[in-house]
Amino acid sequence: MQEAFREIVSAHSESLAPIPYAKLNPRYIATAIALLALAAPATASADPFRLSDHVPDWLTLEAHNQSRYEYLADQFRDGLAGSDHVLTLRTGVFAEAKLSPALRVGGELVDIRAYAADDDTPLDTAFVNPLDILQAYVAFDGKTDAHQLSVLLGRFTMDLGSRRFIARNRYRATINAFTGIHAHYVTPKYIVDAFASLPVRRKPTEREDLVDNRLVFDTENFDAIFWGLYVKRPLEDVDVETFLFGRHDSNPGGRRDLLTPGFRFVRRPAPGDGHFEIEAAFQFGSAEGLDHRAAFLHTSAGYTFDVWAKPSVTLLFEYATGDGDPNDDTSARFDRLYGVPRPEYGPTMIYLAFNRANLATPGVRLFARPLDPVKVIATLRSFALAEAEDAWIGSGYRDPTGRSGAVLGEQIEVRVQYDVFPDNARLEAGFAHLWRRGFAVTAAQGAPTPDPTIVYLQVELKI
Repeated sequence: MQEAFREIVSAHSESLAPIPYAKLNPRYIATAIALLALAAPATASADPFRLSDHVPDWLTLEAHNQSRYEYLADQFRDGLAGSDHVLTLRTGVFAEAKLSPALRVGGELVDIRAYAADDDTPLDTAFVNPLDILQAYVAFDGKTDAHQLSVLLGRFTMDLGSRRFIARNRYRATINAFTGIHAHYVTPKYIVDAFASLPVRRKPTEREDLVDNRLVFDTENFDAIFWGLYVKRPLEDVDVETFLFGRHDSNPGGRRDLLTPGFRFVRRPAPGDGHFEIEAAFQFGSAEGLDHRAAFLHTSAGYTFDVWAKPSVTLLFEYATGDGDPNDDTSARFDRLYGVPRPEYGPTMIYLAFNRANLATPGVRLFARPLDPVKVIATLRSFALAEAEDAWIGSGYRDPTGRSGAVLGEQIEVRVQYDVFPDNARLEAGFAHLWRRGFAVTAAQGAPTPDPTIVYLQVELKI
């Protein structure tokens, strides 16, 4: 399939040339946003437009686009300084044909590009993945009165449970994909997911190719295997989930054989009621030839008021172990697998100040819906290293002596989502600011240490 796709792309290479940035100036995006907002009141009650409603019943057809402009005032990473900005565009088309009651064939193309990056913008495969096959699969379905089973073979994306360990990326421009087998089984009491896969390597990887949005096709990583089993037991008002993931990499510089068992209990928010979530995961195996023992814990609890705007207040805490002694014969830094940090820790991409490794972070979150199409989410968190001798992941800073302490600082994040055309067009704006303290200042060893602020404006379209 990929060979045929390459021939098609080669035959139409001129039409796939990167769009000049002048045609993608953020002012044009802002104008489009304003027009959407002005038009919304007249159409907000209309049913969403769907391509699938205009094609034969056996065919599912979807298209989506995410355009986001980000501006980071005051870089905080080692070796970088000043401000930074980038415009990312993600466009995708998904199609699935139901050939019989038991057989489906599906695929998804995505085109992900970055523009207007500075010379020292830390571009990587999170930003750029020009026209490529995100999904291409064959699915077999079977069901009885009480049971349903779907088995998918090929390249696919996955969202499981809390999305902390495996997820289809939503905020990040590029998306995790896997090639293998994924089974989904539903019974009256349980929902079971099982998979075995090769992670897909996103390309290009060289900075010059990333800046030019050069077309380089993704490949499977035959040096890595990722598998898992996820079981969900929905009860009356609490979901109970258990899981086991296996990650086995033989890549130079990233060798690991890890097992990650865990569990999750969650009671979801509802007006006039309390909610909570507890999730714990443990890791054991080997990493770079060292014995590996690590752990992760998430706890949260809150209450949703049954009044105007349905405000919900949640107290949060997360802890992911770090490697306290880099010179011993054990490894203890939690491996975050293929999950996403965005829901808990703020924007990623050019910011990505925190990730689920060597971290302790309490916080409080406020969620409200002042208008039916508007959501407001505000989060205040304190961050510290779980182990002062280990690194602040993502910053490039580490003090093996531990003398810089463990405190990193406090962060406030606010985001507002406006469903301009419900289920068709969403506008999102947000910012995050980090007040740096302790390690985040002293570990820089005299380098400039301004407090970073990230702002972004995003439009999501889907039909």
